Amino acid sequence: MTTPYRPSRRDYLVVAALVVSCLSATLVQTMVIAIQPDMPRALQTSPAAASWIVTVTIGAACATVPIAGRLGDTLGLRRVGLGLVVALVIGSLIALGAPTIGWLLVGRAFQGLAISLIPISVSILKVSVSEKRLPSSLGFVSGSMGVGAALGIPIGAALSETVGWRSVFGFSAVTGVLALLLVACFVPPDGSRTPAPFDWIGAVTTASAAVLIVGGLGDGLGLDPIGRLTALAAGLALISASIVRMSRMENPLIDVRGALKCPVAAANAASLFLNFGMMSTLLIYPRILASDEGVGTLLIGLIMMAGGLSQAIAAPSLAQATRRLRPATVALIGCIAATLGAGASLLGIEVLWAVLISNIILGAGFGLAFAAIPRIIMGAVEDHKLAAANALNAQIRMFGTAGASAIVGAIISIDAGTRTALEGASWLAVAVCAIATLLTLVSRLARTR
Repeated sequence: MTTPYRPSRRDYLVVAALVVSCLSATLVQTMVIAIQPDMPRALQTSPAAASWIVTVTIGAACATVPIAGRLGDTLGLRRVGLGLVVALVIGSLIALGAPTIGWLLVGRAFQGLAISLIPISVSILKVSVSEKRLPSSLGFVSGSMGVGAALGIPIGAALSETVGWRSVFGFSAVTGVLALLLVACFVPPDGSRTPAPFDWIGAVTTASAAVLIVGGLGDGLGLDPIGRLTALAAGLALISASIVRMSRMENPLIDVRGALKCPVAAANAASLFLNFGMMSTLLIYPRILASDEGVGTLLIGLIMMAGGLSQAIAAPSLAQATRRLRPATVALIGCIAATLGAGASLLGIEVLWAVLISNIILGAGFGLAFAAIPRIIMGAVEDHKLAAANALNAQIRMFGTAGASAIVGAIISIDAGTRTALEGASWLAVAVCAIATLLTLVSRLARTR
């Protein structure tokens, strides 16, 4: 009889350290949403300038995550992870004491660097956790992002109302210090690394292109529609030229040839559409609920929290239960669940129950898919290129988030968010999740290295 596998204490400690780190990085993105409306009055600035406290973090993350991944592969994952947590703490302290909006944005940019902790943590799990424990460990990391999305806004609102808006950044500093101590104490060194030339030109061009693309998709740059289209086109042209250049290099910032392998390319494309779908529902569902009489703000918040909590609870257990399946098969199951969950909101039942059921199914589906996709990449990419590959996936996911904010935001703004516009946006969420399902099927059918 086979002896049941028992995870070691070391596995638990590594996973706990990385979950706290990823949760800290995720909360950085969501807690400030609750205090953004108060910034013009608190810092004597304009609403347009205050909107940058969200945009600058996304831009900094999108621009630097491939750089962090490449440095992780060459300098060491633990070392880079510690540096990113330090950046989170420094950014939180700058924002905590910021006398002006300019200093606050500097702090928020530093906090944005910490979002690279997510792909770095995924890569650390590959080299630090036993193979049998890996699926559920990835599930815990995926679940921590769900918790951050679900609890960030309520935590930010509670801190702002009871203590003041600066306490949000104090809370980030405390969680950052805790993450720093846990990583320093419990995450082991990941072995010797072979130094390689750093692609500075690739770093500058991809970072610039990311900022232009995010700025073109959003309104953080303060551009008119023509200016945004110009920025988007310039960003796409620059990233295309950079991709061509890096495909011909021996040590590029991004391993373009590896990223074009069918399993990896399909997984990255699926991530783009999954994040688009996830962000779409976060924009659509509160408005659907608000249109229903008798549904107050508190109830809306609780229903929206259900999706994040479902992701946090279901992802680890489902990922471990399906560990004997191929990662692409698990991702396919997750995408199918996400598609069905998005469609559940369109059921002809009471709005409150339709959205609640949809959120719970979506949380489980997204959690399972996002826990499995890193395993697809791990199976197709060499270990010494893994952090950069995971970082590219994280960047692509952020582009999906930015795209949903622009496109779905435009759809639901039609006629001040009428039910017809909201239903149209809901069908779009179903469609993009279905596309992600097809892409994971392609990855399932493709051969790995």
